[in-house]
Parts: sequence; structure tokens; C-alpha cells
Amino acid sequence: MSLWNTAWLSICYCVKLVNVTHRIFLWVKMWFPSSITKLLIGSAIWSVLVNLPFIWTVQIMFPQNTNITDGSVRSAMKLKILYTVLNLLLSYILPFTLTATCIGLSVTSLLHHVWRIRQNVSQDSSSPQLQALVRAAVTMTLRVVLDLTFLIILIYTFAVSLNVSPVIETLFWVYLISYPSVQAFILIFGNPKLKRSLMVIRNRQDV
Repeated sequence: MSLWNTAWLSICYCVKLVNVTHRIFLWVKMWFPSSITKLLIGSAIWSVLVNLPFIWTVQIMFPQNTNITDGSVRSAMKLKILYTVLNLLLSYILPFTLTATCIGLSVTSLLHHVWRIRQNVSQDSSSPQLQALVRAAVTMTLRVVLDLTFLIILIYTFAVSLNVSPVIETLFWVYLISYPSVQAFILIFGNPKLKRSLMVIRNRQDV
């Protein structure tokens, strides 16, 4: 659901930043703002429906001729290939592709705008407008890197059927659990208003 919501946010910024005259793009630009609430609700419903079969498609296997009550025995999880591929495609790869495409177009548009501003001799690299544009481009790029890392970890985990060493498994879970916090950190520190609000709250707590 987080990846789908990120995709909708990326599309929202893309239709505002990118100037394309293609009729499909213009249709999305007109239709998207009025449909954002439905899309967010749809993301939640879709995430439940597409992951619900996970309960019946996972087989937990224990080593033979061992006592499963022994804490040293590790179980393995076997996933059905068809469901795993469909789940990865519809829940992760598709929204990430939308996000990466939209952010790529948005960053290209921002950098093109930065280049045009720098052509103006009255503007220098310390211009607040330039800094804001560069900060937005960096924030979007970090989001793509974060989501790409998240996707690679999930694909690798599913590829080995969740049967990895304890150390690798721990690292995977640490990253997956910290993903929402890192996502929020990138968004907050990429937005000056949110960053100032966070600092105000922190100062009040210190007092």
C-alpha cells in the first residue's frame, strides 16, 4: 500500500511539473486531482485482496527426523511460484515502475528549469529558488533509491523462499521495518516547512 500511495504522489507531482501536450497526459492531469481519494482507498483495498491469498499459498516445512520443539531447528517457508510472481508484479514492481517513471520525468523537468535559471546572469547558485529546485530533485531521487532497495530485498527474499541465514534475515527485517521511518525522514527533511515544524516540536520537547 505504501508503494502504491507513493506512486499516486509521484503522479500528482509529475502532472504538475511536467509540461506535456499529449492528450493522454492532459486527460490524466484533469482526471487525477478529483480521483486521489478514491485511489488511496483503492490502494488499501487492493493491498488486502492481493495479499490475502498469502495465507493459503505458504507452506511451512520443518527438517525431517528432528524435534520441532527444539529452538535450534529452523523452519523454511515455501511459496507457490505463480502467486509469488503475481504478487511481486502487482504489489511492488508495477507501482515502483510508475513511481520511477514519474519521478524521472519530474527530476528531468526540474533540472531543465534549473539550467534555464542559471542561464540568467542575475541568478547564482545560492538563489533560494535554485536551492528549492535542487532539494526537490534530490528528495525525489532518494525516494527512488529507497524504493528500489526495498524492491530488491523483497525479490531476493521471495526468490530464496524466505530461507536465508539468520544474519541476512535479521538485516532484511530491520530494513523492512525501518522503511516507513526512512521514507518519512526523506520527505520531512526535503521539505523546509516540515523540517522547521519538526525542529519547533523538538525544541518544545527539550524545554
